[in-house]
Amino acid sequence: MISAKPQLKKNRNIFILVCFYGLFLSAQEDSARYYLKSKLPIITRIQKCMKAAYLTMNYETSVTFYNKLTALPEIGQNPEYLCMAANELANNAGELGKLNEATAIMKDAVEKTKGQLSDTMAANSYYFLSYLYFSIGDYEPAVSTCFTSLQYSEKSGNKRLIGAAYNNLGLIYSEKSSPDFKKALEYFLISEKLLKPFKHPVTMGLVYLRIGDVLSMQNEYAQAEKYFAKALRIGDSCNRVSIQKWTLEKYGKMLRRMGNRLRALEMMKRSVEISERNKEYIGQASTSYEIASLYMELKDYANAAKYADSAIVVSNRIGQLNTLYQASKIRADVFELKGDYKNALGYFKKHKFYYDSLNKNENLNNINELEQKYKTKAQEKELLEKEKLLGQQQADITQQQVYRNYFVAGLIALTAFLLLLFKGYQTKQRTANLLTEKNYLIEEKNKEILGSISYAKRIQGAILPSSRIVKAHLPDSFILYKPKDIVAGDFYWIEQVNDVVLFAAADCTGHGVPGAMVSVVCNNALNRSVREYGLREPGKILDKTRQLIIEEFEKSEEEVKDGMDISIVSFSRRDSVIEWAGANNPLWIIKNGSNEILEIKPDKQPIGQYANMQPFKTHQMEVAKGDCIYVFTDGYQDQFGGEKGKKYKASQLKELLLNIKQEEMDIQKEMIEREFENWKGLLEQVDDVTIIGVRV
Repeated sequence: MISAKPQLKKNRNIFILVCFYGLFLSAQEDSARYYLKSKLPIITRIQKCMKAAYLTMNYETSVTFYNKLTALPEIGQNPEYLCMAANELANNAGELGKLNEATAIMKDAVEKTKGQLSDTMAANSYYFLSYLYFSIGDYEPAVSTCFTSLQYSEKSGNKRLIGAAYNNLGLIYSEKSSPDFKKALEYFLISEKLLKPFKHPVTMGLVYLRIGDVLSMQNEYAQAEKYFAKALRIGDSCNRVSIQKWTLEKYGKMLRRMGNRLRALEMMKRSVEISERNKEYIGQASTSYEIASLYMELKDYANAAKYADSAIVVSNRIGQLNTLYQASKIRADVFELKGDYKNALGYFKKHKFYYDSLNKNENLNNINELEQKYKTKAQEKELLEKEKLLGQQQADITQQQVYRNYFVAGLIALTAFLLLLFKGYQTKQRTANLLTEKNYLIEEKNKEILGSISYAKRIQGAILPSSRIVKAHLPDSFILYKPKDIVAGDFYWIEQVNDVVLFAAADCTGHGVPGAMVSVVCNNALNRSVREYGLREPGKILDKTRQLIIEEFEKSEEEVKDGMDISIVSFSRRDSVIEWAGANNPLWIIKNGSNEILEIKPDKQPIGQYANMQPFKTHQMEVAKGDCIYVFTDGYQDQFGGEKGKKYKASQLKELLLNIKQEEMDIQKEMIEREFENWKGLLEQVDDVTIIGVRV
């Protein structure tokens, strides 16, 4: 008989890591609350509070503390501080791969504070918004907001901001779908000249990288290689991920054009490894596509498909249309070469959809017109400034004598005031040094805990079937899985016994850390019911699973009433009959050609302790080719959103499924997920979401 000790040890390790995760989240939220209420300067409070919120790895936590920050009188009533807080929140969203949310946050902030900001703050805000528009492939507003940033930068006289704006313009012109490398190089060289005197290595590393890329695209390989070498030296010396990653990708693309494909492949793989290790999603998607394209040239279609899939998954997560458009074409080509014309057509439709979306986001005539308007306006401004200067010079001569007198008097008063301040400064400096030392110790502890939590997430992910297993057992299917937190109470489960496939969507008590702990117990009980006890009938599987879960929780000295709701299907492709059982969660079937949903009601009892426990009933239903089967948890229909902030409800979900029933299952998943995000908007996700769809 197999010993249960290894499994118990594994469960104990998972429990310990999940507990560390809870401690980490609590520590970061406590840090955010501390900075929120501290007496630190307001700018420091904004930065520290939002950084602590970001380290929870939960975007909703950042939104919560942003709302608390902007409720403070000194922030909510000051446009400068409000825009600064929005900038920090948008940066958190971007770091977590939520580029569309980041863009919406900054757009809302600059519209609310328009005309109320200093020139420097306005230039910074429009620059960041321009970069976010560029990141999601929306080039026309990217150019427009960049020229606005340039206008404010020139008004402020800040050469560093002017150089940054020209650098961003060069990036947009070099990366848009119809690139203008000549104009991009012109802007990058202006940027280099303006930024070089500041001797900021990270900034110059990015400038050298982009100049090298544009030179390589114009076949100036020797010059390009010199700039790439400069960028790599800076990236390595500063340990700057963005410079290392993008330089390796751009260098690899140049080597590919030169015909050195194997070395190009080596460079690009190093680049994507850096992106994956540092969760740099934009770079991960872009480089994965480039590797897939290179494998297509090498006729290694398996690896081409693998890296194209990776690019599509990450691009879907962050809304990067340009990479989705390119990678879906590669998947279509691979399927066509394999003779799988059905899937080839599906991906070609996606390719066309993303192409149309990109064309909506880019109008070359409008972009050129924006540039011309800016240049004309700049010339007019220069003439006006010269006229003002002549009049001002005369007024300045008169004012100089007055200012000199005021200056002497002010200098005497200032000297006395500084002497008083110096003594107070010495006392404050000693206090600040002690606080800095304590903060360093806290940050070191947080890094240790974060490493443990990252490992815990990977362990929990191991209980879920991989996409390869799902497609092997249910080739025409999709699984939409959106945890509310990093770890989840929802899970999906698949097991094949001979020619029968068992699959289920389960919702354990709670979500986040508590739900994740319960999900481990429930998943283990399901596996034992099928593997150890040899059960195949859904109702009997649920009976045995309930018994095992209750036995497990009865080992505790405290009363534990946790459990799960579940919908489980037994499906054999040889037969025209499926078997199903449900605990509080139903089964929906859309017959081929039907405009109605057949709903099979579940038993109204959970898998766990219950006052009136009854055996679970197994239902049998006939199905035919083309019928669609759906099992799910209640997270989707319980989500608040829409114009009135109400629940989505089951009736709306039924209507959505009926409207998309003819689509391929992968496209159904995209449309269901897009509907969920549109409905939720900026509201917090209330629960874990799991939906499984299978076409017979």
